[in-house]
Amino acid sequence: MSDFMERMLVDRTGQEIGTVDDVIGDPFDLQPEWLVVKLGRFAGEHLVPVAVVEDQGDRLVARTDKEHVKSSPKVKQHTAPMGSERDAVYRHYGIAS
Repeated sequence: MSDFMERMLVDRTGQEIGTVDDVIGDPFDLQPEWLVVKLGRFAGEHLVPVAVVEDQGDRLVARTDKEHVKSSPKVKQHTAPMGSERDAVYRHYGIAS
């Protein structure tokens, strides 16, 4: 999971979204499921599903832009969202849960 840590997340055009501050694994198989992305000093931390991120070696590329990440729920604790919260985040990113 540390492969994602402290890496910059960018959108498809190369615009910076934020820095990966933590990686949260699936509670059942511990595979990386969520990235906690810090958008800036005042924008807070937001969850981004690993499913919408492509690792291109030197950078992580999201299938979304910074404003879409910014409008996702802020991270309260660095734990995997459960139940309706998980479903809501997946819906926000257009992923069937």
